Amino acid sequence: MRKNIVIANWKMNTNVDEGIILLDEIMQLLTEAELNDTEVVICPPATHLYPLDALLVDYEKYELELYLGAQDCSTNKGGAFTGDLSAEQLAFAGASFVIIGHSERRNYQAETNVMLINKIDEALASVLNIVFCIGESETQRTAGQQYDVIEQQLNIVLQAYKAKEFESFIIAYEPVWAVGTGNTATPEQAQEMHAYIRQLIEKKYGKTIANQTQIVYGGSCNSQNCAAIFSQSDIDGGLIGSASLLSEEFLQIVSIASKVD
Repeated sequence: MRKNIVIANWKMNTNVDEGIILLDEIMQLLTEAELNDTEVVICPPATHLYPLDALLVDYEKYELELYLGAQDCSTNKGGAFTGDLSAEQLAFAGASFVIIGHSERRNYQAETNVMLINKIDEALASVLNIVFCIGESETQRTAGQQYDVIEQQLNIVLQAYKAKEFESFIIAYEPVWAVGTGNTATPEQAQEMHAYIRQLIEKKYGKTIANQTQIVYGGSCNSQNCAAIFSQSDIDGGLIGSASLLSEEFLQIVSIASKVD
């Protein structure tokens, strides 16, 4: 049985003090909520990881399934790479997860397939769980190419890693045309793509691993639309952007995820 998971991507928002306040608000709300088998991952700016990790200690008695994640990592383990942060450094600062291949980084930083694999290799070496993002553009969907695009993007991982390594992956389907635009895929569109992703995983690794892999939806997901999306059989939660910056809004999303079978 797969657990639902809700991943907050704060992107380049909040300073450290604001991040501490926001996470404290979220954790207070989580302790008061009745959540069933739902994992929560907070991915703040990397500058926040160490102080937020210290804040988590104050809530250990509540045994929340709450973790920190990084929004990216370097392709390198260390060395003369000014401005980069290695997976090892991020793990030491408190990260248990790392987002790799987000559409914004693919677009703005021109990340290549080779770069993504190098980042994943470093993340796996530092025992980080990987949130691997895939998704088609509006042009590609209009042209009916969404299946080919998803297969090509996912195959980067499927061809590179063995089944045991793939157990550290969460796949995030984020249609590029929905990320930060306010446009959301319909529940039927999202389910269709999630089911296809699971089929590709099953074809490579078999039914057992396919059935245990968490696949989440990302793309203008909020408390108003997430119930219909999360209720789809192959959708296991969400990668949440702007809505995760509002503590009560984010709690509503997590609460809805916890009530979906």
